[in-house]
Amino acid sequence: MQLRADRELTDEEFLGLIEAKSDSFYRVAYGYVHNAEDAKDIVQDAVCKAYVGKASLKDREKFYPWFYRILAHTASSFLRRTRRSTGATRFGSGTHWPGWRKRAVWSLF
Repeated sequence: MQLRADRELTDEEFLGLIEAKSDSFYRVAYGYVHNAEDAKDIVQDAVCKAYVGKASLKDREKFYPWFYRILAHTASSFLRRTRRSTGATRFGSGTHWPGWRKRAVWSLF
């Protein structure tokens, strides 16, 4: 999709960019929470946050890195909220942590 740099993203452009990578967004969110419904909610939340803040995107060529950062922050916030509400600890039973965190921790040893 060709983006014009001289103006803010239109709603149609924004929607087209989101739809183009929606499967990837879902996979990233699922990688954080390991729950299909929670992953869908996280993506939906991130899309809403991005839509509200799309005027702050200065370099339109960096839409996807910008959006993935919003998505990652939204997923991390979700995990913090659910950990607080359930009382789970980092290594508590039933708590699913993103695979990359496990690999990062074990790579230190």
